[in-house]
Amino acid sequence: MRRLWCVALLCLGAFFPMPSMAAPQDADVIDVVVVIDNSGSMHSKVVNTMVAADGFGRGSDPHGLRYEATKMLVDLLDPADRIGIVHFSDSTHILGSDQTLVRMDDTQRTGMRTALDAVSVNYDTTPRGPNNRYGVISDPHVPPGQTAYVAALQRATTLLQQNKSSNRQALILLTDGAPTDMGQTPDAINAAMQRQLDAVGVPVFLLMLKNPNETANADVAAVTAAATARNHKVIEIASPADIAHAMASVLTYLKPNLYIDTLTATPGTGRDQSVVTASLTAAHRVSAVTFVFAAAPMRTPLQVTTSAALLQPGNTTRVQTFRMRQTDDITGAWTFRANAPPTTITGFALMQSQVRMTLRYPDARAHTSQIMAYPRDAAHVIGAVVDGVTPATLAQMRLESMTRCDTVVPDTAPTPYTTRTTGLSSASQPLIWALAPASAQSLFVNVRFQPSNTLALQRCYAMQATATPLTLTMRQPVSERPDVVAGTLPVELVLPPARVLRDPEATLFATRGNTPPSQIPFTVTNDVARAALAIPQAGSYALDMLVTGQYDGRPLALYASRTLTPQLACALRRVGRDDTRDLGVLTRDTALDVSLTCATAGDGDPQPLDAQAVTLVDAQNTPVPAALLAKLIALAPVQQRDGQVTWPLTLKNVALLAAGTYTLRVPVTIYGRVAEVQYTFTRPQDMLALSWGQGQAGTGVLDMGTMQADANTLYACVTATATALVADVTLAPQGQIQALRTAHTTLARDAATFTIGRSAATCPAAYTLTLVVPAPLDAATYTADVVLTASNDQVQVTPQPLTVRFTTAPLRVALDFAHPVAQTQLPTYQVTLPRTGNVWDMVDVMIPYTATVSGALEMPVLTRPGYALTTGVDVRADVASFVAVNPYWERAAPQPYAANVYTGALVLADVPSYTWQGGAYDVEVTLDDVRISSAKRVAFRVQTGSYLQLVLALTVTLTATLAITLGVRRFRRRPPAAEPPPYVPPPC
Repeated sequence: MRRLWCVALLCLGAFFPMPSMAAPQDADVIDVVVVIDNSGSMHSKVVNTMVAADGFGRGSDPHGLRYEATKMLVDLLDPADRIGIVHFSDSTHILGSDQTLVRMDDTQRTGMRTALDAVSVNYDTTPRGPNNRYGVISDPHVPPGQTAYVAALQRATTLLQQNKSSNRQALILLTDGAPTDMGQTPDAINAAMQRQLDAVGVPVFLLMLKNPNETANADVAAVTAAATARNHKVIEIASPADIAHAMASVLTYLKPNLYIDTLTATPGTGRDQSVVTASLTAAHRVSAVTFVFAAAPMRTPLQVTTSAALLQPGNTTRVQTFRMRQTDDITGAWTFRANAPPTTITGFALMQSQVRMTLRYPDARAHTSQIMAYPRDAAHVIGAVVDGVTPATLAQMRLESMTRCDTVVPDTAPTPYTTRTTGLSSASQPLIWALAPASAQSLFVNVRFQPSNTLALQRCYAMQATATPLTLTMRQPVSERPDVVAGTLPVELVLPPARVLRDPEATLFATRGNTPPSQIPFTVTNDVARAALAIPQAGSYALDMLVTGQYDGRPLALYASRTLTPQLACALRRVGRDDTRDLGVLTRDTALDVSLTCATAGDGDPQPLDAQAVTLVDAQNTPVPAALLAKLIALAPVQQRDGQVTWPLTLKNVALLAAGTYTLRVPVTIYGRVAEVQYTFTRPQDMLALSWGQGQAGTGVLDMGTMQADANTLYACVTATATALVADVTLAPQGQIQALRTAHTTLARDAATFTIGRSAATCPAAYTLTLVVPAPLDAATYTADVVLTASNDQVQVTPQPLTVRFTTAPLRVALDFAHPVAQTQLPTYQVTLPRTGNVWDMVDVMIPYTATVSGALEMPVLTRPGYALTTGVDVRADVASFVAVNPYWERAAPQPYAANVYTGALVLADVPSYTWQGGAYDVEVTLDDVRISSAKRVAFRVQTGSYLQLVLALTVTLTATLAITLGVRRFRRRPPAAEPPPYVPPPC
């Protein structure tokens, strides 16, 4: 049976709408099905009182903490909640019921705990001896076996479907390994897992418990990727002691009034090795709290004590819970002491509070996913609505960046965002919001309410970057200081395409000074939103645009803002052009004349442009140095004619600028006032395009050909087509390899190097691209992504990256064995059995071989080529005697003998010294190593003794011996011959 990881995965497929404080109490009632993995990799050496082999003793959860954590979950559920528990390995079983979800009243809760105890680790029945530190896991319904996901998920799905209700429903899958019934490749497992998750039809929480015997598993990664793709939540668990924390965190997703917080243990003294302190204040508005402690695997049950008598628990389990409700005067401070080191204890508090924290942007309430999306490479808005707290408490809310959600050990210093309570907030729905920085990585946002120093109410949200950049662009007004008269200012925003952002909703706010924000109506046509901003007077105006929608089934929020300072003195515009300040894209050869005009009635007393006052800034608002600006801008004298004033200037030498977006700020003076006019333009990056080979340029892949066995270098010719750049730009000599792979695997990037240089004999009038392989590669077709850079950082080389393909010569390995047998159809070799003193012995025969290698620079390690025993043929008659013969390669690698020649041995194990008839037997072996290009089937002729001849010889010997023995004995027992009577003469 193949041993696998059993993965503890917690998949969140859908996030439930969070009710307001006025929602009815039964809105928080849940139905949950827990699916627990009982496969072999979960266990220790002792399973069903039987000690397994030495190599089977390092299970993921040998002490059964998953059962203790599930019992804790049973205890934490409210009386109206319902639960079902499915246990699985090769088979499945529903604990505590048949096909009914069990409501957690006192009787049913006790019964479910009893059912879990039946499969928990039992240390009292552990066999004596060196294995007595392991408990016995005995389950008559689901013995340890393989990891059959399909049957378990189908059983759980049926259980949910047969118990439909208005309650929130969810499924928890706790495992430590990949499925054994979903295919043999990661792609097949991923597809099958997605189908199963779709069939479940409820949010799936996938808890993945780390298996200590494996460091990486592509099959496990395929399972987690499938869960994420279907918007379910994955919680990775590093230690069995963390399972309880993961189980409790699931409840915080299902019940919006529950919050989890980590408790940190400090060293104690004596038997009380750990000390944990915690306190709650009235500001938390907590109606119930449960303190939970779990320990890493230990022989002694975890014992936790506290001074409060109401919290004194038993000490027979490895997960300890302490519960208090409002009637117990829940505010106050507590100290807990445990008999385990701090590093082995997982502690947390699960609090039920009237405070409700909901992520409003992206809108977690209006969609079915707890996994949000955010635009890659762009700033985005995050906003949380808080109900049930006073305004003074609201100021203590924090939005902060985490490395991940649901971690047992939290970030030591989470990064807080600069939050705002204006702009997007309203009196009816107070909102705390912040702008998160641009990132292409996963983002985790924590909403924290911490009125005291030891415990906090917090909710963490996971966000994933979009596959493509999404932006919300304000195209009008062009300038942040538009030159408008009193009236209206056109506002124009470019939205993401509707086919990308589904169900979009947009809101535009405007604020002047410290006034409350007002919503501006607008229309959307062809993904462009247009509005008219009223400008009653000069001053500073702020525009905030917010667009929400769904990207790939996940909620998303986009944000754009602009501060406007309208100029009301006169209308400035470009001469002979429309009233625009966007100059568009300027190439390296552009020289553009720009003129500003203003209607002045001839009495404006215009001042000439001040070259020192003209500025040019990039997208980061960094000014271009004055020395460079002098080469870019040419000013002409101011002109005044026919009631118009004109300020001409020329943009030139644009090639001196790096690629990017620029803003030209030109202050003009008229009527004694300074009016600043802004022009924007884009300087694109110069492209140095590469081409190669007739008929290959269109494919996008440069084929470098085949690398022969006696070489490790290939060459290709690459031509730069941008002649205007080639004259003053060179390519960096060293190419950076981003990826090197075959159709089936990815290699280390340093397995090959790429260099590029000017024309060589092999490539006249072109660049020479050189590939060097420092180590031999197996025969295959390889593809490499190579990044080539230019000496001038303003020039980009395309295509980027350059995809290169090459092929290595095939590797051949020919095997020769000693003592060939003539005139046989298969290559056959004579094998001599070693002599033994016992006719019943099974012997091992080592058969030397010689391996001759060609097609590579050196011999790859032939550690264990495959084999198969196909036949055992008696040349004379007998077949059955060789059924047990087991061929295998010797455990040592082949040793060098001469150039490209290596020696090793094949072993025939368990060969009988005697067979019934005896004689020469042919043992045929199939070699399935693809690198062996010699005969794939060889035979070994083995001469054995004959039991039949041995029996006949023994029979003859015994018969002769018996005959001789009987004859000797008969001779010794014969009586002596009678003497003749004395002679008596006759009477006379």
